[in-house]
Amino acid sequence: IRTALHRLHAEGGAESPLGTRLRKAFIKALVERSDALQHERSFGPVSENLLDVEEIAEITPFAEEALLVSSELLKDNPADSEVRYWRGRALVRLGRHEDAQIQLRQGLEEHPEHQGIKDLIATMTSLEEITARGTEFYRGGRLREALQLFTSGIDRDQECVDVHAVSLLHYCRSTVLRRCGDFAQGLEDVNVALSLRPKWTKGLYLR
Repeated sequence: IRTALHRLHAEGGAESPLGTRLRKAFIKALVERSDALQHERSFGPVSENLLDVEEIAEITPFAEEALLVSSELLKDNPADSEVRYWRGRALVRLGRHEDAQIQLRQGLEEHPEHQGIKDLIATMTSLEEITARGTEFYRGGRLREALQLFTSGIDRDQECVDVHAVSLLHYCRSTVLRRCGDFAQGLEDVNVALSLRPKWTKGLYLR
């Protein structure tokens, strides 16, 4: 797609209907590539080397590039809800949740029945609420309930679309498990948290 876009730019056709379709496909490909390594969480056993820090550094710019391309498209067509959806996905990937919410809600104003946007907002809201409630239970000594909530949050986003939220849930569950004396499983969880956010200071300290 990148090669085709470069050719269209050179020929002055980037603003054509074909150019617009290609740029939309490019945004989707960039966001999906930025999420690709996160899906390893679902496929195999966790280890400290599940995701390499350099690999994370390599894929993060894909989401950043998606923001640049989507910004250009929205200048031409600010009412394009599909572009806003993928822009929102890129912002979520980068942990910019407030900015993502703005884009997604604008997308819903333009297309109230956009299922992808509604699902993403629902996931983000649910994970935030689950994390808050689980933390309250943990602080109140209700460890079983906290463990169940954090696990339900992790299961809620099995595709790991909201990387930062899922990382936080694994971190929180690790703290509960350690307090319950299950240090081995607690280490597994903090390793997952760090595989998603390799330079996260709190996760590194907990491990």
